[in-house]
Amino acid sequence: MKIKKLFIVLLGIGGTLLYSCKNEKSSFEPVENSAKVEWTAYKTTEKLPVKGTFESVDLINLSEGKSIEDFLNNAEFSIRALELSTGDPSRDEKIKNSFFGLMNEAGKISGKFIFENHQWTIKLRMNGVSVNNIPAEIQFKDNLLSVKSSIDLKDFKALKALEVLNSVCFDLHKGVDGISKVWENVDIHASVKLKETKRTPY
Repeated sequence: MKIKKLFIVLLGIGGTLLYSCKNEKSSFEPVENSAKVEWTAYKTTEKLPVKGTFESVDLINLSEGKSIEDFLNNAEFSIRALELSTGDPSRDEKIKNSFFGLMNEAGKISGKFIFENHQWTIKLRMNGVSVNNIPAEIQFKDNLLSVKSSIDLKDFKALKALEVLNSVCFDLHKGVDGISKVWENVDIHASVKLKETKRTPY
């Protein structure tokens, strides 16, 4: 009789453990300090690249889910644009003071990821202007989430600030033809490392 009771207890414990394991929820969370945003602007008529990074990026409103679509959809981000680096301190100061520093909501960039109809887009706010439906390419491989997109500064009414920056860097923006030019288009490449988490609901 005691053996039978012991068997029932063990069977119950085993069933509970099995049920819990089957109902574990998988999700993702960012690895601390792994988020980064790289941008590429262009100068001269030959369209030479100028690369830089934003040093401060925050991700908020991330969701639980088994897929990247569940995890990232409707997630928001904020960037402190005045915390940037191009590898050239003198150029950094010019971009801060004569471009981002002249914008409305100076130094603030924010946005949201949207997944709809099997396509990713970004809602982005800069210079006090919000632009919807910016196409984005999002990939997830080897625990690295990668986002690529491009923006046109004209859409954000930022051409006046761009003109000021070009005047400050006039000679530096000259190509072999002697024309000083800075382009309206900027390419964006953001990434963050993720780790998978498992939670057992109670």
